[in-house]
Amino acid sequence: SERSPGRNGIDINECVKNPCDNGATCQNTIGGYQCACRPGFSGHNCETDVDDCKPNPCSNGGFCRDEVDGFACACLPGFRGPKCEEDINECDSNPCKNGANCTDCVNSYTCTCLPGFSGIHCENNTPDCTESSCFNGGTCVDGINAFTCVCPSGFTGIYCQYDINECNSRPCLNGGTCQDSYGTYKCACPQGYTGLNCQVGRVSTARSTWTTARPSSTQ
Repeated sequence: SERSPGRNGIDINECVKNPCDNGATCQNTIGGYQCACRPGFSGHNCETDVDDCKPNPCSNGGFCRDEVDGFACACLPGFRGPKCEEDINECDSNPCKNGANCTDCVNSYTCTCLPGFSGIHCENNTPDCTESSCFNGGTCVDGINAFTCVCPSGFTGIYCQYDINECNSRPCLNGGTCQDSYGTYKCACPQGYTGLNCQVGRVSTARSTWTTARPSSTQ
């Protein structure tokens, strides 16, 4: 009922009019009423939603959205967690290639490349060959932070820098005299012989004959 006996008369039950908001429980008192608010509300009639975003509970610049008896954090890129408290480790996805070292940063990462590689993710093999890498017509073959020279006939060395002395193999036959030259050799054939290596007998002549041989002829 709206009225109940009291010491000085009949007390009106104010709870009959449901004065409490937001699902609060009304308790009638002598000459008044009290509202027992649900979590997240305050005020005489529980009419005020408590702002759970004050102070801002979100870390690392996260944006707080107030909710009923709670909040939600919208995190900046690079962070996660209920309160944006966790820095996302971008290195967990192994973005760096070819053995590079990954350093986690805020919403980013940095790859430190091993020698011989370049690029944001160290995905590129840095060319090691230049026009002057190999001498004497050698062919440069690129490797990882290195290169190899493939030398033409008549030359040797890491950079094809040495002229092979073809006369060391004694290519001239039948007493021919060998003269080494750049990348090749010559045979001075004695009387009665001819050919690249003085290997062909012929009619006797009065003088020796010089014949230039290609190195490949002896191989």
